[in-house]
Amino acid sequence: MTSATVEHLYLNQVLPLALSRQGKLVLHGSAVDIGGQGVAFLGESGRGKSTLAASFATEGTRFLTDDGLLLEWVSDQCMILPSHPSIRLWEDSQDALVSDSATVAPAVSFTTKSRFLAGPGIPFCDEAWPLQRVFFLGDGV
Repeated sequence: MTSATVEHLYLNQVLPLALSRQGKLVLHGSAVDIGGQGVAFLGESGRGKSTLAASFATEGTRFLTDDGLLLEWVSDQCMILPSHPSIRLWEDSQDALVSDSATVAPAVSFTTKSRFLAGPGIPFCDEAWPLQRVFFLGDGV
């Protein structure tokens, strides 16, 4: 197993599970910072959560998290805590949204999704923001 695969599994599987086992609320979602307010996208795999976060980010809005949405109550507000500064995208989304100059993490063998690291073209927010809105992506069933 390559170090890229170990890092990928740690960030996207082990860390969210460990946090949830500690009683933290971790949801399958992405979030962006819009004017100092957190906006989250939740849904099943393949519904477009990462694509939405990347779309906002490539237009200049900072993203807070991708894939593992960590929420924590602080005083009387539900806060979105930032996660690792990267977004995972399928090839069609990366072709539509991400410039060729974006930094890509090393590939892993078990998925064709690429992980793009935050940078000038994909801005990241490293501070917690209050959860303002949640959008559930799906067919409503």
